[in-house]
Amino acid sequence: MGSDRSDSSSLSLLLSQLPPFIFVGGIHGVGKSTLCSSTFAPAGYHCVTASSLIRLHKSHSDREKLVDDIPDNQKALIEQLELEKDARTHLLLDGHFCLLNGEGVVEPIQIEVFEEMSPSSLVLVKCDPKVVASRLTNRDKKEWCPEMLRKFQEAEEKHAERVAEVLQVVLTTVST
Repeated sequence: MGSDRSDSSSLSLLLSQLPPFIFVGGIHGVGKSTLCSSTFAPAGYHCVTASSLIRLHKSHSDREKLVDDIPDNQKALIEQLELEKDARTHLLLDGHFCLLNGEGVVEPIQIEVFEEMSPSSLVLVKCDPKVVASRLTNRDKKEWCPEMLRKFQEAEEKHAERVAEVLQVVLTTVST
């Protein structure tokens, strides 16, 4: 458990096992939602984003991907996630292992949050930071620095590995 698998056959193997709850993480603009809709939804997964669950639970405002109160947002996420898990046989949560806090600093989400989520499997989505910067600029109409995104992605990967190790679940890495 906690091992990292990173080839397309590993993703196929994961889907063949149909774990009940998959957490898919990666930095903003890396392609998580596209992977969810093109790969996991056709396999029978109900895909939801962490931000949509937080918005359902409370009035949520993120200022250009910055989150002022990460612990409060994660509490709201956990509460709403429990309702989704009760209603679904195969659920996929599209979220992050780290977030940009109110000052724009990368902050790992507490391990306890992932323990409360209790995912059956973890997927980390990665992409070239220059490609991500271009995607985000096109989508959000805001310039993003590829070097900052590279550091954000490195932190995301390191924390994903730590979460997998602590939770003793397999981490599958997918490049888009």
